[in-house]
Amino acid sequence: MGGLVGKYAGGPEHLPLPLTWQGRDGLLDPEPDPRLAAVRMLPRVARPEAVQQLAGFLYTENTPKILVAALQAMAVMRPPEYGEAVERHVAHADPNVAVEALAALDAMGYPHAMFPAGPGARSVAGFVSHPSTPVRRRAIELLIASARPAALEYLEAALFDRVPMNRALAARGLGEMGLTAAVGALGPLLKDGRPDVRREAAVA
Repeated sequence: MGGLVGKYAGGPEHLPLPLTWQGRDGLLDPEPDPRLAAVRMLPRVARPEAVQQLAGFLYTENTPKILVAALQAMAVMRPPEYGEAVERHVAHADPNVAVEALAALDAMGYPHAMFPAGPGARSVAGFVSHPSTPVRRRAIELLIASARPAALEYLEAALFDRVPMNRALAARGLGEMGLTAAVGALGPLLKDGRPDVRREAAVA
């Protein structure tokens, strides 16, 4: 994929800087658990070199679970100058990685990451119809967190998710967002076979 993010000066070869913050050895550890722990502590490290090192880390790490954590850290720290390091994972084979990359780009201020720019364009919203139940749920969570009216049509679609937990989440999210236009779509859920889904629809 391409086009969501422009090039930044220097390129990836200039990203890895000398590590000077506590926990720096974790990112370089050959074992995955120390790398994961180091990545998870990064949002608490208020140092520019930590952000730069994480961006460089995104060019070398291959473990999906760790990439997910690294992309979530980027979403918290929101350094827009390192969007290219994030965008390279938008087309990742693991959808859990891809959706977090798009969410990070959205948090960093790049347009068309949460909602598609056109037919076939990847976006967080597009994962609402993904075959994987956890991926669909994560997309629903991110759409709710976005608190944008454009999420309405995708959350309405999620009301018909085959998994009750996802239907309930979408109903709850529409209620939390106060999207009155969704009242009609919530009606059928009042007769849903699952009491938790009916409850969320009624509250919404």
